[in-house]
Amino acid sequence: MVNPFNKIKSNSFLAAIIYRYSASLFLQLTAFVVGMVVSKLLGPEMLGYWGLFHIVTNYYVFSNLGATNGLTRELGLLIGKNERGSIKNNIGAASAVHIILPGTAGVILIGYSFFLVSPLSWIFLFAGIVGFVQLYEETLIRITNAFEKHKTLAGISVFRSLISFLIVIPLVYFFDLQGRLMAALILAIIGLLVTYKYLPVPLSISFNKTHITNLISIGFPIALTGFLSASFFLVDRLVITRFLSIEDLGFYTFAFYLVTVVINIKSNVAGILYQRQNIIFGADGVISKQRLFEVSKSSALFTTDLTGVLSGLILIVFSFFVKYFMPEYLNSITITYIIVFSQVMGSINVFNTVGKHTHYLLIMAASLAINVALCIIFVNLWGIIGVAYATFLSFIFLNIVINFFNLKYFDLSYLQNFKLILRIIGVPLYCYVIAKGIEYFLFKNLTTHIWYDIGLMVFLICGYIFFMIPLFFLLKGHLKFLNQVKLEEQ
Repeated sequence: MVNPFNKIKSNSFLAAIIYRYSASLFLQLTAFVVGMVVSKLLGPEMLGYWGLFHIVTNYYVFSNLGATNGLTRELGLLIGKNERGSIKNNIGAASAVHIILPGTAGVILIGYSFFLVSPLSWIFLFAGIVGFVQLYEETLIRITNAFEKHKTLAGISVFRSLISFLIVIPLVYFFDLQGRLMAALILAIIGLLVTYKYLPVPLSISFNKTHITNLISIGFPIALTGFLSASFFLVDRLVITRFLSIEDLGFYTFAFYLVTVVINIKSNVAGILYQRQNIIFGADGVISKQRLFEVSKSSALFTTDLTGVLSGLILIVFSFFVKYFMPEYLNSITITYIIVFSQVMGSINVFNTVGKHTHYLLIMAASLAINVALCIIFVNLWGIIGVAYATFLSFIFLNIVINFFNLKYFDLSYLQNFKLILRIIGVPLYCYVIAKGIEYFLFKNLTTHIWYDIGLMVFLICGYIFFMIPLFFLLKGHLKFLNQVKLEEQ
């Protein structure tokens, strides 16, 4: 196999964005369309059970992704230091960890499923299997991403999005909820096999004393942070499951189809820059602090601006689509608007890169406690809308705290810190106000003539784009800088 280090030069950020962002957009929009069809076929109650499956699998995967983030960090530092001999051992150790720990959790979920009645038994059975497969696939994706194989990952994303049309909709049509669970397993297995085929380095399973030491000193805080992050991201749905009905969870799950599109598209850009942060820090150490800050800042602003513009555009089309073709989910529109723009904000986050794992852990613990308290209070006051507002406030709080403490690491003054945080929060709110205003005007003037209404929507979208022109100029500046961030030839 060709030594992947001979290929690590520096793909420009622009090239990485073209491959990963466009492929991710295609994948997520495809998944969104499939999700809309599935929602129509299942109805709110069965969709609620599918949402419960998502809770279990996401908890499983997110909780174990902490170790994967640790793997990504270590790979980046080793690449930056050009320590080629340590790469294979590092990957081998991570492979062992991702078989032993998640494998045990998967067996527990599968065993638990035999004590439940349908459809819960199906949900936990498939969650144990699908979660393990998805987690290992994500580990291989992180390894591939570490070596800047963006074109390969983009191809895998497009391939998966195309076959989802062929698998998901027919299975749901004939087998309802069980069909959707079977489709999730089939897609996860296909994704794992394809990603493994194009892995840039040989994969082995190994363990030694050094790996165990690193797992305890580095991996444990990161893994625990991953568990708290999983809890933070799923508090809203857990609260709905506990205090409201399975049908309410169905409405919330429907809203999260679009929220997931925004989160995953944003994370693709963030993932590219996260790995470059690690490589920069691994190569230069503390002397790279200023360079690390500039890359982190531009990355956060770029992801915020680009995702903000795109989110407003998608939300307008989404609202029109639901209003016309899926009125049974009309209540989900408000929930979607509230949550989406809390996910748009980017973060200047170098905690893992610079080794401040404990700081990140404490922030996530405090944020989780606040999120739980807000969700419980708000769900009793305003029901499902209250949960959405609690989630919105919790994400804004988390983003502010993460940015504040990371900016303090870079020795910024309180005024500089405040201005930058305000800038990150301001763009999503600006996009939200414009998109919500256009949605209000669109709904107020809808008729029963679909072609007239489509024309009106297109006209209003042009108006939205006009208001986004200032952000396009900002995006151009960020992209110009990030395109100059190259990895040195090893």
